[in-house]
Amino acid sequence: MKRILLPLLAGAALALPFASAQTILTEWKFTDASAYPANTSTPAASSGTGIASIVGINSPTNADFTNTSGSRAWRIRGTGDVGGNGWDEKAPSGSQGARFDTSTAGFTDVNVTLSWWVTNNAIKHAQFQFTTDGSTWIDFGDVQTAGNAGDFANGAEIWTVAEFDLSGIAAVNDNPDFGFRFVAVHSPVAFTTNDSVENAASTAYMVARFDPDGDTRPFDGSSGNWRFGDVTVTAIPEPSAYALLFGLTAVAAAVFFRRRRS
Repeated sequence: MKRILLPLLAGAALALPFASAQTILTEWKFTDASAYPANTSTPAASSGTGIASIVGINSPTNADFTNTSGSRAWRIRGTGDVGGNGWDEKAPSGSQGARFDTSTAGFTDVNVTLSWWVTNNAIKHAQFQFTTDGSTWIDFGDVQTAGNAGDFANGAEIWTVAEFDLSGIAAVNDNPDFGFRFVAVHSPVAFTTNDSVENAASTAYMVARFDPDGDTRPFDGSSGNWRFGDVTVTAIPEPSAYALLFGLTAVAAAVFFRRRRS
């Protein structure tokens, strides 16, 4: 009997230390063509449970997957009279981008990592936001700036990896209504355009492109788009889940022992 009971209890005990280890809760692996063989504006998570969607873009069904950014990516764009790719230079700051929803039920210490790629004429700055009720959005962290390759030909067209540690926010833990989004925002710094137009901080969108003469260009909506590589949510299983596992294993062992005796 000991040869059966002890391994059962030992197996449950060995699982307990993993309660403090980060594990992938949900992932959108947009770089994997096999996970996303067809274009979509609402891709489901490739691992775990979740759904992504496009925010504030006109006719977002034009979203697709492309390899033109060096690796496969989900391209956020639209069509129509709002702008060349559906992005609107007149849209309120923080109203255009991508949203990701996933439950954190049974998990704590949530972290989000995403890779982001911006074309030359797209909006340069982004803000990470999260929600705990599915509708109210809270800014988190600094305004993100698209990476810059440092030359006019390639502009900002390099991958930028952004990480957001939400482990200190209790309301994010064990929450079925958790979600986050990455949205375009006005430039956090004042800038003067190449035609001598002055824009105060937080009043206008700046394009990502790099001009060798130092000129800065405003976003005009005629072209440009964002792309996402892998988007990953990691978290730590709540201790109660492992305590339950240990308890159930112990009960199963006890029942087995009783049956053996009878």
